[in-house]
Amino acid sequence: MRTSSVRRLVLDLAFDGACTAAQAARNRGRQALVSAAEGGLVVVRTYPYRLTGGARGRVPVPVVLLSGAGEELARREEGVVPYRPPERELAHAIGVSELRAALGLDPAGGVRGDVLKAMWARAGGSGRGVPDALFTDGETSLALEYDHGKYTMEQAEEKLRCAYYLAERLVWGAPSRARADWLRRLGVEEVLVLSPPLVWP
Repeated sequence: MRTSSVRRLVLDLAFDGACTAAQAARNRGRQALVSAAEGGLVVVRTYPYRLTGGARGRVPVPVVLLSGAGEELARREEGVVPYRPPERELAHAIGVSELRAALGLDPAGGVRGDVLKAMWARAGGSGRGVPDALFTDGETSLALEYDHGKYTMEQAEEKLRCAYYLAERLVWGAPSRARADWLRRLGVEEVLVLSPPLVWP
């Protein structure tokens, strides 16, 4: 059954690319996740997740992704081109999802993926400085960045410098206090330490 919560979950995933099952249940309700899975709109796969990019061990985490039917629903009924991250970037996508949820941002007000890269190119951007997501409310714009702990100093500095080509404000998420402190030392003003829920509530 396609309740409003199921549709919102599909839109979340079309924008974020992935989230943990625990994030989906927290944000849209356990029943929405069950209904979306039973309806063939999402798939839940176990993914070996690193708590930070530098962590040695991995923990098995149930991750929710749109199925082909879910992607088609997002395109046909919602007019959204789904973002599909490569598997090596799932932890990053989960972090961006958590940052967006923590800020209470509706995916309908944001762009990412190829659409954002095209905007970046039109603005004269080059290199890897394009932010992870961009939100606008008609008056102000907000860039989102998430660093799972893999960015080098040069990459982080480039992203910090370039975010303001497209946005007035930048909020950066990080998985640990140490990484957040490192980002602040580089000049990032707004950093949130985020721990996406990994197990069922």
